[in-house]
Amino acid sequence: MGQELSGKIAAITGAASGIGLECARAMLAAGARVVLVDCAEDKLKDACSELGSQAIPLVVNLLDPKSVSGMMPQILEKAGHLDIFHANAGSYVGGDVIGGDPDAWDRMLNLNINAAFRSIHAVLPHMVERGTGDIIVTSSVAGFVPVVVEPIYTASKHAVQAFVHTLRRQVAKHRIRVGEVAPGPVVTALLSDWPKAKLDRRPGGREPHAAPGGGSGRACSCSPGRGTSRSGISSSSRRAWISDSRPPDPAFSARRS
Repeated sequence: MGQELSGKIAAITGAASGIGLECARAMLAAGARVVLVDCAEDKLKDACSELGSQAIPLVVNLLDPKSVSGMMPQILEKAGHLDIFHANAGSYVGGDVIGGDPDAWDRMLNLNINAAFRSIHAVLPHMVERGTGDIIVTSSVAGFVPVVVEPIYTASKHAVQAFVHTLRRQVAKHRIRVGEVAPGPVVTALLSDWPKAKLDRRPGGREPHAAPGGGSGRACSCSPGRGTSRSGISSSSRRAWISDSRPPDPAFSARRS
């Protein structure tokens, strides 16, 4: 990988594991200094020790508004400024509504929606003052598709989509870009309760797109080919996800023409 991000400062939430850690690894390889934001202090320190001196640990509890308010001053103290902010932290709750735990829903909704919105709100004044910046939010294919086996999670990611595409119109005048990435299932700790048979499926003999082992999957984006939506989901797959009562297959990946 080249040095496309040389001289840039990035911050990523939920960066001690999973997609956040892999995104930090990719940004570091591209030349950025990266502030890894997470509440798991030990895992965060271990990750930064492995990644090297350009990886900066920052312990923040995204469910605590006071902690979120203190995030940006600490980023400036540690790194001087901020070019890229990736609101990646999130959690997952699936299952039928009738048997669900509303307290678990609240925690997930607070992290997937409120914490993402608050953390972006915290970095915006700095970016507006500088007249530049990039904000990325980890969404999901569930933000485009009403996945029947995970209605609360799907609702949270639809909220993320609505926020991203309204916020970007508000801040474009400040030369700030706002976008989202919409991964399909990635094998991280969030899928620890999925049946092993589902994780091992390889439809049509294809290898799964998610790397084995919690937190080792890489999320990437590509231009959708013919018959796909902006999320890279084919129209036939979208129909299947809407109507199917089974969990989406972790081996699913966007088709390219």
